[in-house]
Amino acid sequence: MQGCIEKKLNQPFGLTIMPAFSGQPLSRLPINELRALARQHHLVILRNFSHDLHTPTALVHYARQWGEIQSGSYGDILEVREHRDAQDHVFDHHDMHLHWDGAFMPTVPEFQLFHCLQAPHPEAGGQTTFVNTRALIRQVPAQRLAQWQAIEVTYRIDKVAHYGGEVRSPLLVHDPRDREWVLRYCEPPVIQRQVLNRHSLEYHGIETPEINEFAADLHRRLCDPQFVYAHAWQPGDLLIADNFSLLHGRRAFTSQCTRHLQRVHLHGSPRCINRALIHAG
Repeated sequence: MQGCIEKKLNQPFGLTIMPAFSGQPLSRLPINELRALARQHHLVILRNFSHDLHTPTALVHYARQWGEIQSGSYGDILEVREHRDAQDHVFDHHDMHLHWDGAFMPTVPEFQLFHCLQAPHPEAGGQTTFVNTRALIRQVPAQRLAQWQAIEVTYRIDKVAHYGGEVRSPLLVHDPRDREWVLRYCEPPVIQRQVLNRHSLEYHGIETPEINEFAADLHRRLCDPQFVYAHAWQPGDLLIADNFSLLHGRRAFTSQCTRHLQRVHLHGSPRCINRALIHAG
């Protein structure tokens, strides 16, 4: 693959790969090399390659080359776009809190594969945000890290879309691939506005008077630009994200704008069992 593509390191993390010539087919890029890059950089964007992934059959065929697909009640592909009658925040146009995927599933996928069918206008918002929790944890003082290691959080949410239930997860867990610490956190929604299908949080291993200070400090760290990458979508973008290392969310976008993503979950090998799941909705 070296020499036939252009690579650009994103700031503060991630890698964008572009073709060396017009019309270069995506199918020529070796999946094994791309997978290794996704594990190394935690985020890989494939932009401006020639492909036919706008058809569901083609997208599923391509995704299966990366690994086993984790299907849901929606099938193999989740169509991520605004619904006029949305019952859950996944399908509205507001900002979405940081979270990890698979929290309410029996297994946690290693990767998310996103395909952009339609991109919003650059001024319409809708960037997908990613936080590198490995890098964040490395900068946490020892006393704060010890506090985090003692904390667990219970999350509860009604199943009105494709997920729901109850989960109790340590705030810090080991990445199953190399045992490095990563964050497992589903941010509390913004209190000041109505959120469709708001989830609840219950903290364990921390005294009640300390929760507000802990949560504010964690939020500040999660917003630190040295750990946050915001992806502005272009039509045809293919983005592979490391779901073990990263948390992700969404910036608000103009209602009824042209923002249509497709998402596929991909298992690692072996599968990562979700030991935090108490029950699925």
